[in-house]
Amino acid sequence: MNIELPDYVKTALTKLARNGYEAYIVGGSVRDGILGKSAHDWDICTNALPGEVLSCFKGLKVVETGVKHGTVTVFIGRSPVEITTFRVEGEYSDNRHPDKVEFVGSLKADLSRRDFTINAMAYSPQSGFVDYFGGREDLLAGIIRCVGDARQRFQEDALRILRALRFASVFNFSIARETSAAIFSEKERLKTIPAERIMAEMKMLLCGTGAHTVLREHSGVIFVIIPRLRSLRERGIWERTLKSISAAPADIQIRLAILLSHISDCKNPGRAAAEALRTLRYDNETIKTVSKLVSYRDCGINPDRICIKRWLNKAGEDILRKLIALKRAVMHGGSGEDIDRAERILDEILREGLCFRLEQLSVNGDDLIKSGVSEGPAVGHILNSLLDMVINEDIENHRVKLLEKAMELYKSKYK
Repeated sequence: MNIELPDYVKTALTKLARNGYEAYIVGGSVRDGILGKSAHDWDICTNALPGEVLSCFKGLKVVETGVKHGTVTVFIGRSPVEITTFRVEGEYSDNRHPDKVEFVGSLKADLSRRDFTINAMAYSPQSGFVDYFGGREDLLAGIIRCVGDARQRFQEDALRILRALRFASVFNFSIARETSAAIFSEKERLKTIPAERIMAEMKMLLCGTGAHTVLREHSGVIFVIIPRLRSLRERGIWERTLKSISAAPADIQIRLAILLSHISDCKNPGRAAAEALRTLRYDNETIKTVSKLVSYRDCGINPDRICIKRWLNKAGEDILRKLIALKRAVMHGGSGEDIDRAERILDEILREGLCFRLEQLSVNGDDLIKSGVSEGPAVGHILNSLLDMVINEDIENHRVKLLEKAMELYKSKYK
């Protein structure tokens, strides 16, 4: 079996080989190649020292990305490729980054420092696959296993705990027994990891096809990250929540809303969800959307045109569609007649271009003023009244009829 390499990666490997150096693609690109997936990043490792790499690619655009740690980014055409010298790492005093690295001439030594066996394989067109730690076997068996001593790997870099869960979720793999035991043993180290890094891993974990299994089997780890989720298990709704997540589309906002819907019994669950997301440093758009979904979770969506138009006015199409998906997931993928009808009516309203926002009214503030309405609060009040009547289908969204009704309202309420 061979991995199809992009031309720019072949060029980099060939350039290093012609200068007398070993060079391999390594990590995720090898893993994805074996799985038949398209790789997004192509990393190369080599026994060439950083200065020697710079000499090999003299004349090309080179960025000394992390030259202190042996990494140089070379642009071949417009395509960047990271080239890193074989290395081993020293102590990890911050549970995240090595205090120092040491360049070595051994590919095996370099691969031995990596996190999981499925990420510790190398490949070159000349040498084929290099797999010292059984990564290919684990990959084909669907197993996440640490390279070497699992506890040591997690003590070096605590984020690897979440990476293990993320890979298990995304690939729908199981986690090897000794690796899982080490995860539970070292899980408190996650408290030392910046929230932004945790958030990035949680996004991928929650949207994986195996998310519900990972969350169930490693709930104690998730409770370290979001302690308030522990109450769901205490109240007997954790399993129900996981089933809802598995039934939901792989949309991070919907799945977060399901996960955080019951973290608080307070009158404002949306606010509680927003607080949890701010702690994890989620972006403002995600916080806003998820908090709305949580706030609306128990609101009914009646399958009639007026109700759906009111929802569109209140929440917008994106939020309403996500809310419908959330409600369907809470039924664990079931097809509720009312929610299905509501979605069909939503599609009809949008297809027909029916009015549910002020911008869609056939009149605006200038039209009212030109018709005799005095500038000021009355303009806005009348426009909102007209919109309300159009949504209720008490009047057509017709310019002449709306202006007539506007003047009638103005004369009765403001003159």
